[in-house]
Amino acid sequence: MKTPKFFELIGSFKGESDPRFRVFVELTDKDKDFWESQSLGTAEGRTQMTALRTGLMEVLPSETELSAAPVATFFEGDAETIIAKAEPVIAKDGRRA
Repeated sequence: MKTPKFFELIGSFKGESDPRFRVFVELTDKDKDFWESQSLGTAEGRTQMTALRTGLMEVLPSETELSAAPVATFFEGDAETIIAKAEPVIAKDGRRA
């Protein structure tokens, strides 16, 4: 199974007229097991995704909500475009989003 370079979560702000935005979460070579558990939908995978989302929400504005699961994946060819447009936020686990 090929690990994507990024996956996308949908974010929203409570009470905003246009509350939706996209969060691209970077995956590294160390994330193969994490991504495999997401693809298989295991209980461990859900726990890991919850922990990741919690870590991201700690560094995003307090009124942010994130989708429970990835809505899209992006591979190596898409990475440069995403990075060029990015203003990264670093989660407490060191992951860039």
